Amino acid sequence: MSDDDARGEQSRPSADPAGPSAPLAAGPDLARLWEGWPAGDAGEPSRVLLVVDAHVTVQVWDRMLADLQQALADCFSEVRVLRLLRTDETAPGRVHTDVPLDGTPTTGARTVVLVVTDGLAAGWHLGVVQSLLRDWGRNLPVAVIELLPPPLWYRTGLTVSRLRVRADHAWAANSTWEWRERDVRTALRGDAADDADDPSVMPVLSLTQHGAQALSLLLSGDRQRWVDLPAFPAHRWKNRPDLARPLPWLAEPPDAEQPQSAADRVFEFRAAASPTAFRLATRLAAAR
Repeated sequence: MSDDDARGEQSRPSADPAGPSAPLAAGPDLARLWEGWPAGDAGEPSRVLLVVDAHVTVQVWDRMLADLQQALADCFSEVRVLRLLRTDETAPGRVHTDVPLDGTPTTGARTVVLVVTDGLAAGWHLGVVQSLLRDWGRNLPVAVIELLPPPLWYRTGLTVSRLRVRADHAWAANSTWEWRERDVRTALRGDAADDADDPSVMPVLSLTQHGAQALSLLLSGDRQRWVDLPAFPAHRWKNRPDLARPLPWLAEPPDAEQPQSAADRVFEFRAAASPTAFRLATRLAAAR
């Protein structure tokens, strides 16, 4: 072998040991993102209930989920993994965990529930899963870890916006949090009525940004400090026909002879446009 051939062999990149069939998204350093967790006094036992969406689209993230579990195990006294089943159902009574969450003992340890999902199943688009999270948030702090990057969140069933949240004591449940909106309100039809059901806000954490640290600050219970983070309101389930509009296969076909209503046009634009484009359109409409 000549010297040039030897140098070529040395400079040639090595093959990926994982192979072409490796699962997606084995990327960010999760240990760094969760560094400093959990909030509160050192040495006090703490644990996380990691509830993983069992929908088929989440399976490509298996490698990332293993890394996440290991990163959490370095920070918490205990990490317990549960599976969230049937998130593609259209009725809340059918969505459940493989082990009942209300039967999981929480005494003697600070506990947080982290729900891992890509938000693509039908139950997320219909608000079915969100109503279940609202029930959990009555007694425990609950947050969602969104596997997709933030620019794609508007394509999921999570209506995420920037909120300011604070808690009056450490490790408080979502139902006790005080919160306010940061951005211009972009409510559509039916949302005003939903406010009467006293929704709980669910923080949304990204695998690549500061969400974990923001939630840690919130769980520290500093009553004087407002925490700025992405979140969505989890409403009580209401079986209304308009909830099925984001899913064309669940809606009645439109009548070609009848023009679309203004509300329908706005709703369809919101489903297709990015959050920035929708906020701009809202402000331009208000300025007319």
